[in-house]
Amino acid sequence: MKYLGVNIHVPENEKLEAEMRKIKKAAKMLGAKIDIESTFSEGSYTVVNHSLNRAVVIGSLGEGDESEIITFTLNVFKYKWASAEGFSRDQVLGELAREIFSILDPKDVIKYLFEDAE
Repeated sequence: MKYLGVNIHVPENEKLEAEMRKIKKAAKMLGAKIDIESTFSEGSYTVVNHSLNRAVVIGSLGEGDESEIITFTLNVFKYKWASAEGFSRDQVLGELAREIFSILDPKDVIKYLFEDAE
């Protein structure tokens, strides 16, 4: 996947898989149902909490010990709108990226996905 000129296409790595295990564990502990799908780019995932209409994209930059987890919120409403309007993947990741994706600190993923905004 490319976001603001940054490729987050990386083969599976231990840091990314550990992050995914943490999210699955949090969901299980909270009794939350989430959907996890590989994105169209290997080495990244989309995680969706339908009950709160929240989604994140989680990927990795670099390889091995040098890799770094990178996360984005995904504006579900704008993404669905873009899909319904027939925008291509390249358009979503290019000209619409600033409207659909926002950088999220990896340590805030669980809070974002599972805490109710009051």
